[in-house]
Amino acid sequence: MPQAQNAPAMPGVFNGPPKGKYASGQNSMASPLCMATFLDGKPCMKAKAHKNVPYCDSCFKTGDPSLAVVPHPRFGESVT
Repeated sequence: MPQAQNAPAMPGVFNGPPKGKYASGQNSMASPLCMATFLDGKPCMKAKAHKNVPYCDSCFKTGDPSLAVVPHPRFGESVT
């Protein structure tokens, strides 16, 4: 059933194009989509898990696939 215009979006449901993307193609914080990116540079197109968490359930649990924890010579570990 289609939603009427100006109707509130249902949580967890993608209701149209994202509100914004960065120049890199990554979904913005204002987008209703996950802001994680895959190793090939494509954005995750799943809906955010929660309003104030910028990741979907799977990216929140496993981490952003494009980021890695690496050893840092002075501070132990760093995210790159």
